[in-house]
Amino acid sequence: MKKFDTVPILVGGPSSIGKSSIINRIITYNKSFVRPKSFTTRKKRPNENGEEYDFITEKKYYQLKEESEFINDDNVYGNHYASTKKSIDDIIKANKFPIKEIHPKNFNKFKTFYPNLITVLVLPSDFSLLPHESDVRHLDDFNFFINIDTTDFDLVLYNDLEIPISELSLYLTKIIYSLITNDNIFPRPSKIDILNRKGYDKIAKEFSESKRLTTRNFHSVSIHFFRNVISKYLTDNDILLEIGPGQNWLLNNFEIPFSKYLAVDISAEMSGFSNSNINQRSIRDTGYSFNTFDCVIASLADPYFFPTALCEIWRILKPNGYFIFSTPSSKWSSGIRNDPNKTKFILEDNTEAEVYSFTFTLEDTKTIIESCGFEIIFTEEQSAEPLLSGQNMISPILIEASKANKVELKELILLNQLILRKKNE
Repeated sequence: MKKFDTVPILVGGPSSIGKSSIINRIITYNKSFVRPKSFTTRKKRPNENGEEYDFITEKKYYQLKEESEFINDDNVYGNHYASTKKSIDDIIKANKFPIKEIHPKNFNKFKTFYPNLITVLVLPSDFSLLPHESDVRHLDDFNFFINIDTTDFDLVLYNDLEIPISELSLYLTKIIYSLITNDNIFPRPSKIDILNRKGYDKIAKEFSESKRLTTRNFHSVSIHFFRNVISKYLTDNDILLEIGPGQNWLLNNFEIPFSKYLAVDISAEMSGFSNSNINQRSIRDTGYSFNTFDCVIASLADPYFFPTALCEIWRILKPNGYFIFSTPSSKWSSGIRNDPNKTKFILEDNTEAEVYSFTFTLEDTKTIIESCGFEIIFTEEQSAEPLLSGQNMISPILIEASKANKVELKELILLNQLILRKKNE
């Protein structure tokens, strides 16, 4: 694993969702994670060993507040809680991750000191699954989480209260490492979501085969791949999820077998041009339970080809389920893009719509995929050669790219096409 900087990890969520249990499991089995100690004036509970809190009197608390560098000073149900910067800094100096339960209302207090910290939101897949709370204090807190904007957080973890804590903690550890090890390549997920939602809302009406020639060319060269894999890997019994369906190119061009079809798209405007079974959410935060789908499929996955989205796809796939997708290659984009991670669409009114478009070589694509726990069972690069037969109109952008990369158009690599499988762990 590559070297990376350790940063604080803050975990928030409603009462009874399992935050403490998940963190306890992580720090027990992975010594790279340490819970920093905090001060509290509440009474010690029977199951507490004093590793998480120093239990002190109010008099002592106020004395320490005057003397110490408290990051937060919170009153929860009449009890004081505080964390010191030193307790976190000591862990970071030891090259370990400080990880702690903190209410999301207080995340920004920590961000003042640690702007690169990782925020984790733990939610139930269904709030009715949580134990009933008659205490109005808890009820107010539940209302806070029901209405929370999940795009404000780096990682979102769903606990349907049936998945063992061991699996939840292992998954959270996986996505933390996947985020950290790729932090020099990708923006934070919330930043990706914001730009993609804005950009695809703007381009939605014009995102058609007739108006987007480059997209049409990409679709044309991938027909053979999708025709073969759909017939080989999908069955009439499958629960299928399509991500980023656009204007339904896959459904309109292939006979796709499934028992149930669902789709996820971050853009409300784009969803209006697609299938009615659209879940209008971020692809890194679908809200589905673990192990829901037999197959996830996507054409042109570049807007959401980033680690937390890939890990979310892994999470919602059933064991041995397939992720089948194409994504543009950096072998065509590298010669013409100023920003390798973004692309712009020119609209009919001459305005622009900008979105993230993550393009990589096939080898770099494999490395990113493997960090999320997939088994790679098929890969291929697809050139522009199929466009040269028949009466295909060829996008000027592709012609420009072939010249910039000093290769003939038929040799210009346009796509990486892959089939992944969720490994049993």
